[in-house]
Amino acid sequence: MNTLKILIADDHDIVRTGMKALMEDQPGWQVVAEGGTGRQAVDKARATAPDVCVLDVTMPELDGLEATREIRRMTAGGRGPRIVAMTANAQSSDREQCLEAGMDDYISKPFTFETLSAVVTKWARR
Repeated sequence: MNTLKILIADDHDIVRTGMKALMEDQPGWQVVAEGGTGRQAVDKARATAPDVCVLDVTMPELDGLEATREIRRMTAGGRGPRIVAMTANAQSSDREQCLEAGMDDYISKPFTFETLSAVVTKWARR
């Protein structure tokens, strides 16, 4: 079985810690990097080449949309990671904004681990 490499970026330590613990309980999933700012997300995506990035939309330094645009620029021409947005904003215009920035999917907070797992699994298979 191939290991699914995941990057988590959220400015709340408790969210990152909880997500990491839950994700690493999944067979074949490994959190290879985590960060609390959009800049850290970009730098760690460059360093670790994750398969899936789960990015909070609202982070310091760079928000999740800006971080996504940078990750897409640095992986242009190649297969970049799948990027899933996490946000407390749950309007359809927020979803469209995430997709326009280059994110592949979107989940609204609060979410269940089942929801997160289903989205990550969906994109990991592609």
